[in-house]
Amino acid sequence: MIDSDLPTLNSHLTDLLLRANQSSPRRRCMNLAVEFAQDARDGHSAQLTPRSDKSTSSATRFMRNRTCTNLRRIVAIAFVCLVFFEPVCTACESTPYYITILEAVLVTFLLLDLCLQGVDLGLKRFRDKRWNLILTCVLLITAIDLTIAFCYYPSPVLRFSRPFRSFIPLLSSKPLRRFAFVVLKTIPSIAHLFGCMLVIVACYAISGVALFSHGKYDDPNEIQFSSVQNLNNVPNAVIALIVLVTSENFPDIYSPGMHQSPLLATLYFFSFFVIGAWLFMNLVLAETYRFYRNHHTAKVSHDRAKEQRSLFCCYQMLTEISSQSCLDEATFNTFLSYFVPTLPAEHRTVLFNLLDKNHNNNIELKEFMALIEILRYQITQVWDCVESGDELANWREVLRVGCRRALNITSLKYFRTTCLGISVANLIALLLLSGQPYSLLMHISNWFFLSLMLSENVIIIAARGCKGAWEDRRLDLMLVFLSVPAEIALWGPYLTVSRSLRVLRILPIWGSSRPLLQTLRSSSAIVWHLLFILAAVFFFFATIGLELFSEARIGHPHLFSTGDENFDSFLGACLALFQLSTSNNWQNNLYPAILDTSIWSSLFFIAFYFLVNTVIVNVFAANLISAYTLRESEKTELVKCGHSLFKVVLRRPWERAIISTEMPPFNSAEVASLRLYVQDLENQIQAINQENLKLKSRSASVS
Repeated sequence: MIDSDLPTLNSHLTDLLLRANQSSPRRRCMNLAVEFAQDARDGHSAQLTPRSDKSTSSATRFMRNRTCTNLRRIVAIAFVCLVFFEPVCTACESTPYYITILEAVLVTFLLLDLCLQGVDLGLKRFRDKRWNLILTCVLLITAIDLTIAFCYYPSPVLRFSRPFRSFIPLLSSKPLRRFAFVVLKTIPSIAHLFGCMLVIVACYAISGVALFSHGKYDDPNEIQFSSVQNLNNVPNAVIALIVLVTSENFPDIYSPGMHQSPLLATLYFFSFFVIGAWLFMNLVLAETYRFYRNHHTAKVSHDRAKEQRSLFCCYQMLTEISSQSCLDEATFNTFLSYFVPTLPAEHRTVLFNLLDKNHNNNIELKEFMALIEILRYQITQVWDCVESGDELANWREVLRVGCRRALNITSLKYFRTTCLGISVANLIALLLLSGQPYSLLMHISNWFFLSLMLSENVIIIAARGCKGAWEDRRLDLMLVFLSVPAEIALWGPYLTVSRSLRVLRILPIWGSSRPLLQTLRSSSAIVWHLLFILAAVFFFFATIGLELFSEARIGHPHLFSTGDENFDSFLGACLALFQLSTSNNWQNNLYPAILDTSIWSSLFFIAFYFLVNTVIVNVFAANLISAYTLRESEKTELVKCGHSLFKVVLRRPWERAIISTEMPPFNSAEVASLRLYVQDLENQIQAINQENLKLKSRSASVS
């Protein structure tokens, strides 16, 4: 891609861009350039609406306040927690009046907050955000449900809005919305696999009824829940085979058939198990990963296109200040002093030299487009290195740099091997003395190895500095330095546990396990997203299960006791659903529910199982695979500034690593998008000029 393919700068564009800040004349282009750069850093396209109007909005200041955001989340969580004070089955027992009033207060607050968001964004932007429309629908359904409950009080009324409460906290968090969006988009992409599997299940069900109906499947001694877990009819056979796909009723469903016809049953069930459990489940994971990578690639490209639009506008304003076609160092440093005030002056020079790939002391448009990417890398290490023959370096500088280079022995293989050997020896000592946890020999051994570990970490801190050591060996530092007060203050089994935790320091030292730890560290946010999404799904299905399968609903005691995993309380319902999600004999909840109600209740359990285990968990697995394969990368460059040589270590998160592997900068799609954006700006200029001509002609005719 050559530079001429990029859009050319146009002085008329400045007139349009300055309209985005009506209080700023041309001499204050720097302020507007900073605003455009902030749009690029936040992943937004350049905002061409008057910023002065937005900044004076009291609703905007209130809605974007952190306290208001936290209050909104607290109210949403409190609204969800009302389920603990409500009856198990609202259709059979009336909700207490004070709970209904409290629910009305919380819903009123959420509706008022939604109205303020509409005032902040404006009607058009509010409607363009689909999640706002979903939240509006949820709150309106809740308001209608509350109105019906008030009208029929004190008679029991089915609270049909209760399952949707869990969506409100989810919709208030942008990362959770993104995760939920990927989950929802994944379902259509794997629907064809489920369709194919249903066809195979139907074929095997019809064949199974013809081959194994009645016989041994009618004997309760042969199989549990023999009245429904059998191959006597097609519906029962379909449910049994769907459970077999998850490998949970094997060999229960296989044993009666084997006793009836060993060879035929083995061929029948083994072939289905291979197709369902081994082939189908892995195909679902593969398809989920393929869709996630395509979605992630499109998202990164979309975000980078918006960054480029804002950076183009920013570059337009900066070149207007210098009255040149390129950006000089003085203007760039002044811009960075406003854009990143905490950045030291020497770091600004380093950034300028990093962007100036042509080394012509000017930053061209294509070079400037990498600004946000470099800032996102995070400069973690910058130090002066004295060049040989540099007469300006005094003996103190030489001594300081010499000591630092000498301490870089910590990066040698022999030093890492020694650290690993100390940790392995500590593990062997713990295993050998595990039968004598409080002996004198155990105490001496632990203090000996702990002193060696402390010495290692002191050397590493001296070599890399506190910040560098914390970035590279965070787990090791915490385990070692916290072990000192633990050895002094703890006693008994707690002391043994604290000593065993030091074994974990083998992981960051062992080179082969570093990618795994790096993946775990970079994907920690994904784990929290998964837990919150699962909590919302559990709440949704648990509240529905309370209305369908509780004793109050079915009107008689359960035919089969399932222990604590039942739908007679909210916590019991969550425990039953957790058993389903772990694939731990989940048919023990499925078949008792069928016996208590009807065969249609199987849809509830099957839908929950496949939503959690084949969609949500597979999306989470796709995230982990991407985080592991793309891994957070490091890039080291030497930048010369004056008489100093700076070593810059830049880190790039795994989410952006796909840029260098599959999406080179300024690919044809992004360049075309930027050219269309500039063309749109020029069309706006023409429209404004035509409007001005009409106004002038009208004023001339009036005069």
